[in-house]
Amino acid sequence: MGLEIDEFDSEEAMYLIDVDANGDVQQSARLLPTLSPHLMSEVFAKLCDDGPPRSARVWGSIPVLPRARHCEGRAASRNCWRE
Repeated sequence: MGLEIDEFDSEEAMYLIDVDANGDVQQSARLLPTLSPHLMSEVFAKLCDDGPPRSARVWGSIPVLPRARHCEGRAASRNCWRE
């Protein structure tokens, strides 16, 4: 399994990682403070009518989906990591 890193993986990023009993990562999320550059401010700013959020109390979340084997036979729009 590879490691993916982008410009938002900074020292300010926090990571939530769900690991099963075997130590395998099931799902994860990256949290970024919105006072720093984040996905909405740098990539999707045009989608924000009033500008991207900027607050010490607002953090952006980037979920990471589980491996494809956990989603087999399930609709793409559903949260496939939930049993």
